[in-house]
Amino acid sequence: MHYARIEIVIAGAVERVGRTRLDAGATIDAALRAAGGLAYRAGARPEGELVLRRRSPSSRTVSVHRWRIFDEPVEAWRSFALEHRDVLVFTWSLHHDRV
Repeated sequence: MHYARIEIVIAGAVERVGRTRLDAGATIDAALRAAGGLAYRAGARPEGELVLRRRSPSSRTVSVHRWRIFDEPVEAWRSFALEHRDVLVFTWSLHHDRV
């Protein structure tokens, strides 16, 4: 099926989580920009793992792609093309200060 716009879900260590509509053919880079970039909070920062879950529209199979965004070349993950209903999760790394 061909879409002019796609809807994805973006979650985790980004400024704005939730459903996002992008132009068809959009990349992970475009989704990250639409989400306001990586988020840094007191006691938490992006862990560096990106997980993309993609469900095949014609079957019940799910494929999962993983990248270490701080260790791999930027081109390895930023230019990856997204599809309608993809789910992106940028994982958090939590840091607790001991008193």
